[in-house]
Amino acid sequence: MTDIGEVNRDSWELALISIVKKGKNFEPFSTSQIRKIVNASLSPGRITQISKIIQDYKPAPPQGEKEDKAQQEIKQKLEKNQQFGKRLQKLSQGHDAYYIQKLLQYTLWNMKIIEKSLGHRPDRLTSLLKCEGVENKEYILNGLDCLVK
Repeated sequence: MTDIGEVNRDSWELALISIVKKGKNFEPFSTSQIRKIVNASLSPGRITQISKIIQDYKPAPPQGEKEDKAQQEIKQKLEKNQQFGKRLQKLSQGHDAYYIQKLLQYTLWNMKIIEKSLGHRPDRLTSLLKCEGVENKEYILNGLDCLVK
């Protein structure tokens, strides 16, 4: 049986790991990459496939950026991909496909919440984490503060 509280707690951590600052906005390093991982999590060889997707990730160069800025953004996305992948693999150990699917589904939702809230109403996130009873909310909030700064 899947513990939804555990899924929610872990998904907030994954969502935090996935967020990058782009100008004044915040966004996931790659929703398409994460969706590929979601699809791979349904397959029988999911751990191997997820590892391959993480290893093979090649972010598209950003449009309209100077070469050095574009390279910096690509490097940041590659690092986020690796961090996300390592944490996902650790959180997935000993869990079935259903757990991984729920974890990634919640992560996508939480990424959207962070993306919409950080630039506009960061206090909303504090209230939301408190209402959801997220155990590691201080870790999440400290990580979000680092992103904002």
